[in-house]
Amino acid sequence: MTPAGRCLGSLCVIDRIPRDLGKAQLAALEILARQVVAQMELRRVSGCLADSLATIKTMQGIIPICAHCKGIRNDEGYWAKLEAFLAKNADVTFTRDLPHV
Repeated sequence: MTPAGRCLGSLCVIDRIPRDLGKAQLAALEILARQVVAQMELRRVSGCLADSLATIKTMQGIIPICAHCKGIRNDEGYWAKLEAFLAKNADVTFTRDLPHV
């Protein structure tokens, strides 16, 4: 079970001879199952952090912003509209164009 309560599967031990597990063996399997879920959760969180770091590195490229036109200079030295840059490099959407002030 995940921390959110989702069932991911089952942990199985196979042997050639049928046996009954003792309390200590069942407890060990429960501990092992929790460790498997913990490792899967760590992998999921690590992936999210890696994605976030990539986004941060991309957003660091925004720094050259024109105070007049609000354009952003890209790595090639060309200027682009803020909305176009964010739409290309970040997970954002725009609902409508804002009027120019």
